[in-house]
Amino acid sequence: MSAITKKGEPVISTTERVQDRTINLTITPGRIIGLGLLVALIVAVGYIGSYIGRVLKEPELRILAPVPVEAGGEESLRVSEDTLLIEGEVEVGSQLSVNGQEYETNNFKRFSERFELQPGLNTFILVAESEFGRQSELTFNVFRESPAAETPGSGQVAGEGASPTPSPTDTRDETLALSGTITIVNREAYLEITEDEELTVARVLQVGETVEFEDITFLKIVTPRPDAVEIQINGQTDTMSGTTTSWEIINGELIKS
Repeated sequence: MSAITKKGEPVISTTERVQDRTINLTITPGRIIGLGLLVALIVAVGYIGSYIGRVLKEPELRILAPVPVEAGGEESLRVSEDTLLIEGEVEVGSQLSVNGQEYETNNFKRFSERFELQPGLNTFILVAESEFGRQSELTFNVFRESPAAETPGSGQVAGEGASPTPSPTDTRDETLALSGTITIVNREAYLEITEDEELTVARVLQVGETVEFEDITFLKIVTPRPDAVEIQINGQTDTMSGTTTSWEIINGELIKS
């Protein structure tokens, strides 16, 4: 079939039109340069994203022994020994400090330090700081039990084969008693609560958690976070005067120490 065209216009066949629509894959210097620039841009964006992630990331920190504690957490332990070995991991390149004192890790991930324990509550706050100033923190509370008292010159623990020692007259007024609540505010805290010489609580309490006590004559609270504790005693609001605070009724009066 012949094509009808206007006078003077060229005739374009169907085959020529299809060829014009094909993609030109010819490799030219300009295309090589453009592809190289695109690859370089992708690599640069990936590197910048990775660097920003490293800057914003908190360093790894955890205790492995004697009990596991992760960064941001808090755990407690009771021991009778006078020293404690703490082992854990910290991100390579980060600075480790315990209760404000820096410890060398020599760019190793694992760390191991032995600490002396005082009778009662010992709190260890571990902080890892990255080269970019980001920090991770954890808290480890260790309560060292006091050794049993010995009878002078006997070499025996009182109550184990030794003659009982007469106790002084109890001066507590039995007509009065302590009743109230202990509530955790602001932040979680580890508490040890002793009521009438009996340890009733020794654990981490969460914000809003309340412990009730009733008709006792002696109360002692031990915690590394006294600001997180709110106390109600016989209808009156009270606070702790330190990490260890006790209330006792003596000769009809409430004594706080």
